[in-house]
Amino acid sequence: MDITTLLIPMIKPFIYFVLFSIVVATIKSAWFKGKLGEFKVNLLLKLFLNKTQYHLIKNVTLPTYDESGQNTGTTQIDHIVVSGFGVFVIETKYFKGWIFGSEFQKKWTQQIYRHKSSFQNPLLQNYKHCKTIEKLLDLGHIKKHDKQDKAKSLIKSLVVFTGSVQFKAKFPANVCYDSKLIKAIKAYQTQLLDSKQVAKIIEQIESGRLKRGYATNKQHAEHVKTLVKDSLQRNKQRDRQERKQDSQGGLKPVAKALVRQTSNSPQSSREFSAQKPAKLESTESVLNVDVEPDCPKCGEGMIQRQAKTGKYAGVPFFGCTAFPKCRGLVRV
Repeated sequence: MDITTLLIPMIKPFIYFVLFSIVVATIKSAWFKGKLGEFKVNLLLKLFLNKTQYHLIKNVTLPTYDESGQNTGTTQIDHIVVSGFGVFVIETKYFKGWIFGSEFQKKWTQQIYRHKSSFQNPLLQNYKHCKTIEKLLDLGHIKKHDKQDKAKSLIKSLVVFTGSVQFKAKFPANVCYDSKLIKAIKAYQTQLLDSKQVAKIIEQIESGRLKRGYATNKQHAEHVKTLVKDSLQRNKQRDRQERKQDSQGGLKPVAKALVRQTSNSPQSSREFSAQKPAKLESTESVLNVDVEPDCPKCGEGMIQRQAKTGKYAGVPFFGCTAFPKCRGLVRV
């Protein structure tokens, strides 16, 4: 008797199980969900924007340079929409659960039931994208371009969330759900560019982007890994310095959280010095600034809340987003 006739019926179910497991794992992966979110946004832009007015460029990888002109790596932009109303730089995020975060917070928090995780503020991420586009296009020759006026600013940043996600804090400017994306783009109706300028910008982006393909994606992924590694090393070095300061009578925990948080925001040091907090004595300290601090106990983000019961009913305070696992708080 041929043994293969016995083995094949036994092996087939195993092969099907392995293939099914691979498909399920791929569907549940962050990579697939990210691609699914980008596909959905791409579909919305193609179906609901007039192609004669809006030109879509997707998956754009651009080289980045420092002030001296030296190459510092690459940055990848999900979608760019070029129109007479401006250049829309769109960052897509696929999440589920609750999202906590504010405009200038370095890290935002995702919560799914009791599980919480932090991720980079996508507004700060997209800010780098916008600066790269601005440098590539060299917009000084366009008279109507005004960085200070959002309506007249040629580069417009948009962050769009897809998936079953709910924003629990106040929606920062230029952040929306995918269902509101088209409305957010069409809200800008000030004509800033003529047809020749639109065509020139499209040509500049297409000629300035790196060639699409596996090699470019791999190069960008390696660059991101290097950035993450460098960031972790800086954080470890900062923590060592802070522990050393503690042993020498340095900053209090909440003061360090404030300095760390404010150093990552676009506010200047003069603005921060004008917002000096009251005397800090413990982890339940008084805070008189508009910037949400990091939690002095666990380092997670904090969100402003209001006491509902007890002798402090009605009193606002900053509570840790990791509550009830962490009960760190800062009084306003």
